[in-house]
Amino acid sequence: MGKPVYAFCITLVRQLILYIPLLIIFNKFFGFTGLIHAQPVTEAVMMAVSIMLLLSVIDRINNEYSCGGTGDGCTEG
Repeated sequence: MGKPVYAFCITLVRQLILYIPLLIIFNKFFGFTGLIHAQPVTEAVMMAVSIMLLLSVIDRINNEYSCGGTGDGCTEG
């Protein structure tokens, strides 16, 4: 696959930027139940972020290999 930077960024955002602050905030407002709910909320947010990242990578790959027989969008030379 060759996208270690994307994987590292997703992991970093999930754990440091999203999960730990959600643990602190949810614990303050909801107590122990907030600690339990912080993980699914983090995963739901990261699923949306990952899908957006995946779509951008797919779009970039499609743009790189868009010649597909017709030559539309390709420059030769």
